[in-house]
Amino acid sequence: MAFKITFFKTPKHRVFNYNPIYWDPEKEEREERLNPQKKAGLKRGSFQKALSSNRRYAPGKANKITRMVVIVAVAALLIALIYLTKFIEAVMTNVVQ
Repeated sequence: MAFKITFFKTPKHRVFNYNPIYWDPEKEEREERLNPQKKAGLKRGSFQKALSSNRRYAPGKANKITRMVVIVAVAALLIALIYLTKFIEAVMTNVVQ
């Protein structure tokens, strides 16, 4: 039997205590009828509409990112081409001699 020596106490696991609350659907419907503006923002599909409205601005941002990636790739290609031509030129001069 092996004893594990620790300098600090290991924390206890967290316990989830859920106390259910009584839900009265009739009372909720009554409150909604009396005050319809209270739940106006929570309509079916409102979350998807909010997401789609936020996505309208995303294509411009994606366009800038795409443009930057293309510029960096072209620059890397040009640098690689310059160094490769020097390398090929050096190899060819060694092969010929």
